[in-house]
This record gives sequence, C-alpha cells and structure tokens, in this order.
Amino acid sequence: MSSQINFLRTNFGTHWGSQVFCSIFAVLFGGTLLRLCWVFGGENSIAIAQNVLMCLIGSLLGWAIGMFFSPFDKADSTRLEYLGKTIAAFASGYVLSKAEPLISAATDRIVETPETIQWNNVGLFVSAFLLAAIVVFVSRSYALKEESISALELRTREEKGADAKAAGTVGAGGESLDASYERSASASR
Repeated sequence: MSSQINFLRTNFGTHWGSQVFCSIFAVLFGGTLLRLCWVFGGENSIAIAQNVLMCLIGSLLGWAIGMFFSPFDKADSTRLEYLGKTIAAFASGYVLSKAEPLISAATDRIVETPETIQWNNVGLFVSAFLLAAIVVFVSRSYALKEESISALELRTREEKGADAKAAGTVGAGGESLDASYERSASASR
C-alpha cells in the first residue's frame, strides 16, 4: 500500500488525492454535460451543435480564468497579471462601449419575458465554465512542480531516516538496516 502511495506522491505530488479526485469527477461531469447537450437538443442537430458550442465557450473561458487564478511561479504570475490588465483595459473601454446596447437589450428582454430565455444553454455554459475553472485551478495549484520534486524526494528520504532512527533500525554509517541489507544483497549477486 505504501508503495502505491509513494507512486502517487511521486507522480502527482503531495496533494495526489485532490488531483485524482478532481480528474475523475471532471471526466464524469464532462460526460454528463455532453450527454445533456443531446438531451436538450432532441432530434434537432442545430440545437445539439449550439449546446456543444455553449459548453466549449464556457470551458475555454473557465480554462482561462482557472489559469489566471493559479500561476505556477513568479514569472507566470507576472505574465498573467500583465495579460489580465490588458484584457481588463480592452474590455472596460472598447468592448463595453460597443456591447452596451446589446447588453441593455438582452437585460430588457430577460426582465420582460424570462420564459423566452433558453435556460438550458445558460446552464450548460455556466456548468462548463465552472467545471473547467475548477479542474484547471486544482491541477495547476496542486501540480507537481520541478522544484517540489527534489524537495519531495529529500523530504521522503529525511522521513525514512527519521523513522529508522526512531525505530532503532539504523545500521553502521547512519543508513537504515533495510538499505544496508539491500546494498549487501545486491553486492553479493
């Protein structure tokens, strides 16, 4: 059992449970979203394509937001901060001024006749957005970074050494009896 946990730690980092759990549920929820695209679209292939498009747009925006909120290192943080400022300046200026009439008309339509809104599409978009944002955030936040690989190996060795000393199973030269036995066994072969 401990060899399996060490394998998971080595390949996924110290938060391997979060990584595996998130990946499993991402596949399950993603499959459910795709299935809902066909359920909501019925026999109409155009409606199915629109539903899939809503999921794709939501996923891409969620991916971008997930990356923005989980930089790997200082350099990544600086790049994402610059990109965020650039997008915010563009969106608050040009895009908002051009999109304001559209937003106003859509808001009026929602208030006047909410039953005409295709809430299925809104639900698919929001669900795909949240799924992608959470998966990317968890994956990037708990990812095994290059610096943490050597730190993890060092910590594992130190823990083994401390456990061996505490158990009184330290041989000559400060190595554990298991390690000295393995070394002598491999030398005799």
